[in-house]
Amino acid sequence: MHKLARLGEEIIAIGFSLHGVLSADPSLTAGNVNALSGLENDKNSIQISSPIQPDNSGGPLLNKKGYLVGVVQSKLNTLQLAQYTGDIAQNVNFAVNTSALIQALDASGITYKREKQVEREELPTPDIADEAIKYTVQVMCRG
Repeated sequence: MHKLARLGEEIIAIGFSLHGVLSADPSLTAGNVNALSGLENDKNSIQISSPIQPDNSGGPLLNKKGYLVGVVQSKLNTLQLAQYTGDIAQNVNFAVNTSALIQALDASGITYKREKQVEREELPTPDIADEAIKYTVQVMCRG
């Protein structure tokens, strides 16, 4: 796990965008870290420009070295914001940052493996995707 995302850092999200409409395989979107906090200055979230669709939630958010910097959470409700501001926001999406993830796992007594971070060079995006799809699974809740 990478400790913290950096403002402006390039990021990659892996998920299962629009399951049932698009490909059943994992998909990748890229963007940047736009802010180190989320809605109403929420310090547990980061704002990202990577396009997010339904079914991306819960997917890993990785930096260009392939380290986890967050987990995709949500996107801004652009229709609601447009009614309030008269403008349509673009690519305003959110991820839970790694500090909040660690706190939530620890508080819930969930065991996880945290490997010692080794400094490495940036990786080509396809290499990051190849690695990430090995541990990214789709979980569907019906009810």
